[in-house]
Order: sequence, then C-alpha cells, then structure tokens
Amino acid sequence: MMMNRNRLQSKLKRIPIPDEVLTRHGQSGFTLLELMVTMSIFAIICAIAVPNVVQYRTRAKLRGAAAALRANLEMAKGRAIRERSTVVVQFTAAGYSIFVDDGAGGGIKNNQVRDGTELLIASQQLINGLQIDLAATDYANDRNQFDSRGRSQNGQVVIQNTRGDSSTITTNISGRVRIL
Repeated sequence: MMMNRNRLQSKLKRIPIPDEVLTRHGQSGFTLLELMVTMSIFAIICAIAVPNVVQYRTRAKLRGAAAALRANLEMAKGRAIRERSTVVVQFTAAGYSIFVDDGAGGGIKNNQVRDGTELLIASQQLINGLQIDLAATDYANDRNQFDSRGRSQNGQVVIQNTRGDSSTITTNISGRVRIL
C-alpha cells in the first residue's frame, strides 16, 4: 500500500498547474466594476430600509408616550383611593403633572389647582416630536381628576407626533383608563 501511495504522489507532481491558478499576478482586491455594483446594491437596500426604520421609531415613541400616560393615570387613580382625596392630572401641550388636591398648606381643596403645599406626585414632559393636542383633549380646563373612590370624568386626551399620527387615551366615569 505504501508503494501505491508513493507512485500516486510522483504522478501528481508531474501534472503541470498554471501559475494563474496558484497566484493572481498583478491583481489584488476587487475591480472597480465589482465595487460599484456592490455599492449600488447596498444603496438600493438602504433606500428601501431607512424610511421604514424612521417611521417605526416615530410610531414607537408615540406608543411609548401613550403607555406611560396610561400608567400614570392608573397610578393617579390608585393614589386617589389610597390618599382618600382628589388627585388631579393637569395637561399642557408639552406634558402633564399629577398632584393631590387636598388643600394642604393653606391651599383650596378640590379646586383643581395646585396651591399651598399640595403634594406633586409626578411631572412628565413629553419627548421631542410629541405633544398633547389640547384642542382634541376634552377635559374641562385641560384637567382630569380622580376622586377618593377612583372615579373620573368621561373624557380623552390625545398625544400627537410631528407626522400627524396620534394616540387617544380615554377615561370613563368608573375610572377605567384605555388607549384607543
């Protein structure tokens, strides 16, 4: 068996292999045409993908802000029940604040205005590109309140992005908070 192997190796040594197969004389890397075709394909793929990614991000910001507002409204409802007092959510175009309207520190109880030393529970500013559409928000004086039983007003607040997409958060008289 050793003999057959040696004969085979000697025969293989006699087969001429062209130098072009073993090395690429004068060529290193890619040709200009190959590079341009590759870059064109990459540019087409980017042109298709980038707008979708940007739209996804703006919608994700809107969904995140709506979910955060819903969670804060639920928290305000729970706080009103726990404190056995009225908790007010005051909306502005840039965000909202939540406070206990109990008349502490010389404030006026249940006037829907934070005065005296009434406790500020939360103050939230919306991220760039989002705002609360006060014209579409139908709470009186842009304020919603939860009473000591967790009940609220019927109404809605609308968050809008710069593209015109919007998300509506509603509350009903029983205090249920939903995103539409």
